[in-house]
Amino acid sequence: MPVEANGRPGPPSNGASIKVAAAGDMHCSESNREQTEQAFAEIDGTVDLILLAGDLTTHGEPEQAKVLADACRDLETPVFTVLGNPDWQSDKHDELVAVLEE
Repeated sequence: MPVEANGRPGPPSNGASIKVAAAGDMHCSESNREQTEQAFAEIDGTVDLILLAGDLTTHGEPEQAKVLADACRDLETPVFTVLGNPDWQSDKHDELVAVLEE
């Protein structure tokens, strides 16, 4: 396996590789809309996929999910998500998921 300049193993030279950006604890809300949009705009197109590992919203409100959905709507990079405990908090997870799936 090739070694990169930083001493870490590099991708195999004869195999496929996938670049994944992963984040958790986004806790999206109107208060961090600008930061959320900027973060996704900066990563778009630099990786093969984005994985969001839970805690997408602050309290599980569909309006908070809309902040995330708006930030991701026009991305070229596919986004995959899983819900975390705050995303279930308001007992509106079906509405929240519907907003994200749009």
